[in-house]
Amino acid sequence: MAPNQVRTITTRFAFMLAIPNTSMLAIPARKLTKTQRRRERRQTPAEKLEYQYRIQVQNCAQENDATRALEVYEQMKSEGMNVAPYIYNVVINVCSKANDPAAFKDGAYKVYQDMKQANASSKQRKKSDSGEPIYSAMIKLCSKAQDFDACETIIAEMEAAKVEPKLRTFGPLLQAHSDAGNLDKCIWVHEKLLSYELELTEDDYVALLRACVKTGNSERFYAFLESFIDEIWQPNLSTWDVLNDWFNSEAAQVDGRKWRITEGTVSKEGVCSVTGDQLQSVELSAEVTTELLAKIEKLVRTDEKRMAQWDEFKQWLEEFGPFDVVIDAANVGYCNQNFDGCVPTCIDMTLVCL
Repeated sequence: MAPNQVRTITTRFAFMLAIPNTSMLAIPARKLTKTQRRRERRQTPAEKLEYQYRIQVQNCAQENDATRALEVYEQMKSEGMNVAPYIYNVVINVCSKANDPAAFKDGAYKVYQDMKQANASSKQRKKSDSGEPIYSAMIKLCSKAQDFDACETIIAEMEAAKVEPKLRTFGPLLQAHSDAGNLDKCIWVHEKLLSYELELTEDDYVALLRACVKTGNSERFYAFLESFIDEIWQPNLSTWDVLNDWFNSEAAQVDGRKWRITEGTVSKEGVCSVTGDQLQSVELSAEVTTELLAKIEKLVRTDEKRMAQWDEFKQWLEEFGPFDVVIDAANVGYCNQNFDGCVPTCIDMTLVCL
């Protein structure tokens, strides 16, 4: 056996003797680079153990093992280990992504409370320690468990911390209130979404409409339906269920008269088979067009090079345009990776345009 191998085995054996219970971590063998080996040699026994726990938590995340993630977290606490913000974040996120998040709500909430306490006592609190992903994950967990009081508490804490929420922050809560038939709370969540200028998805509108069906509130149903029609131009077939339920309900009747519901088709020419009406194309208003262009420019103009490219492209459009359609050939080619051989293909753009 080579001398360097003996030293490596001896060092690891001594490390195992110095730190109890590390064998329980079952860390898989890792192939280390030179830099990693140097860093490992400089680490104290406590730092090495902390790193092993970190690897263990990462494995739990990769395997979506919320039960084991909570066990590793509790083991760290019982051994008096320093819990880094990363550990809190990963454990909570693993719990939120479990098949049954509600089953892990209590454990995750305890981790969340520990994280808040650690942040409060830390002299160098980082803004990212309790960022939007953590608040969103906790609201999702509490929503699945229908612990609505906890949801509102977490939202209040998020707003006090001046953290900007995302659509995913409120989506699970809106769905949970809809499932429970809490129309007033659905309206409250809807107002939160609007206050943060978050655009509702089709699922969000369906949740609002479903709550109206359950409570028989016609005023709110038609108000949400009007917004739905304006915002969702191509609804999914699944949305038909909530519309069908409403117009078959007693609350939808007008002077005791029921609605007649007929399913039909639309021809290639855009003619409805039920009414015989010719469907018209929906054109973007000038206001929406301007807003859309502003969003596109914001995505493109990220640095000086891209800004120059965009300005050059706009100049070219002014010189040779206008065009009804602009085709991104790269995206057309990459679209093909979703089919057949699943690889990007070279395409003849003249065939696409014909």
